[in-house]
Amino acid sequence: MPPARVLFVAEAVSPIHPGWMLTLARSLDPARFSPVLAWHPRYNAQLGPLEFPFFPLPTILPRQFFGGLSQFHFYFGDANIEHYVAWDLEVFREAAPDVVVGGVRPSLVTSTAVARLPYVNIVGAHWSPYARDFWSWLNRRVEHRLRTLSRQIVLSLLQPFISHRASRGLIRVGAQFGYEPKEQEISRLLSRGDWVLYPDVPEVVPTRGAPANHRYMGPVVWRPPVAGGSPPVPAGEGPLVYVDLSPAGTDALMEKVLRALDRLGARALVASPDRSLFGGHRRAHFQFPLPGPDVVPGVDVVVCGGGIGTAIPALLAGIPLLGLSGNIDQGIYMQHVVSKGLGLHLPAARVTEDGVVAALRTLLDKPAFRDRAKKVSAAMKTRRDRNILAETLDRCLENRGHRAPPCLERVLGTPAPVRPLSDKEAHELANAALWAPSAGNSQPLLFREVDGGLEVRVDPLRNNRTVTD
Repeated sequence: MPPARVLFVAEAVSPIHPGWMLTLARSLDPARFSPVLAWHPRYNAQLGPLEFPFFPLPTILPRQFFGGLSQFHFYFGDANIEHYVAWDLEVFREAAPDVVVGGVRPSLVTSTAVARLPYVNIVGAHWSPYARDFWSWLNRRVEHRLRTLSRQIVLSLLQPFISHRASRGLIRVGAQFGYEPKEQEISRLLSRGDWVLYPDVPEVVPTRGAPANHRYMGPVVWRPPVAGGSPPVPAGEGPLVYVDLSPAGTDALMEKVLRALDRLGARALVASPDRSLFGGHRRAHFQFPLPGPDVVPGVDVVVCGGGIGTAIPALLAGIPLLGLSGNIDQGIYMQHVVSKGLGLHLPAARVTEDGVVAALRTLLDKPAFRDRAKKVSAAMKTRRDRNILAETLDRCLENRGHRAPPCLERVLGTPAPVRPLSDKEAHELANAALWAPSAGNSQPLLFREVDGGLEVRVDPLRNNRTVTD
């Protein structure tokens, strides 16, 4: 039997997501698996040469993604999901995968079900419904403003509203394609798949009562290709701190961090492309990208946004971290890091220079943080030695070519009742179906009515011509 075609799909709102998928694709045995890649190409220059077949996919702008997360809502609007599903299905048609591996991209639960493809969902354990409820993070966001009783009332009112607002696009589009999810809470919608793999370890984010198809795979670390080897370490005495506030950090936040480091007499390796913005900090080396996973083992503390992509390299190296979270995802993950004594957390909106100084002094002066981080590092390295993704793909492909994924009905619920579509709904579905890529130059990009006729526009990036009928 020929090698199984495994399609890796990423939501390219930061280079970390496609970097993870590329790292996982390279971890597979080429004699048994044939990887195919699909994501928006905006970060391909940072990824370096791609040795596998590649299909472009549309993705919203990073500022839209992270702006939504910072405002207690997501970007999963109906139009986005319909658009995503249409492109997913067209790539499935052209790439002909045997199994799909993806993460963060919300349309994959629906599109893989429509195509009857097994889906391996790579999602942070902190988003799992079987981990500690992420509503406790929301509790912390309001506890400094409200009394206990008032806070409980506000949270009881906010939780259903926020969950519905985040998940309504996923639910509605799934129903349009013939499936209506039984569960409508956002963490359950994001943690669906024939198999769900957590790129973490239970020593950081424990779960309770998770089904057998939810597994910890250990950390996934992407090493960006950087010419010139390791960056120069600033000369002199003092602790060495690695600073990476990407992808959502601001210049103002970076300036507060650098001033705090100056007060501590610390040296810094800073993942930033423009030193001119922070030219007064002479004991810092500025470079972007920095080979973070290779640099972090030699530092004393890591300062980052607190998301799993930047926190994992620090924990894998046994280094405590200070997380300056600016959105929901970062805040949820950091609450687990803090609860395990692996670092400290400051919400970015309330960060002060004095606060950063105090937090860094605590991390530097108390060896217990590093001791606990080293224990977690050992657990991560042990789990990473197993190729759990390959084991999971083998399970997915046991019945390759013989039957639909066994978890399909359980994952997506039962088919919704068939009903006639309104004119608006028919137009939306037709638009979504036509708005798709095609390596064969056969699928149009967009259509609209013009003077009583139908104008069809095809993808200009594929050198198609505009057709008006």
